Amino acid sequence: PTYVLIDAGYASDAATVSRFLRRRGVRAIHHLVCSHLHDDHAEGLLAIVREAEFDIGTAWVHDPRLYVD
Repeated sequence: PTYVLIDAGYASDAATVSRFLRRRGVRAIHHLVCSHLHDDHAEGLLAIVREAEFDIGTAWVHDPRLYVD
């Protein structure tokens, strides 16, 4: 299987997301996607990456500067 994590809430939500993934036997996240850089989407992803509990493949981040002046 290929595991994709899209957003992860606030930093305080990271433990809940990590626990959810562990309970399902996930050890690697193949694609980590940040839909946009608001705290309620990106902080949890940053916390999960910093914890280094999961092997992370490719990280994708939406960059609005590519589309908006």
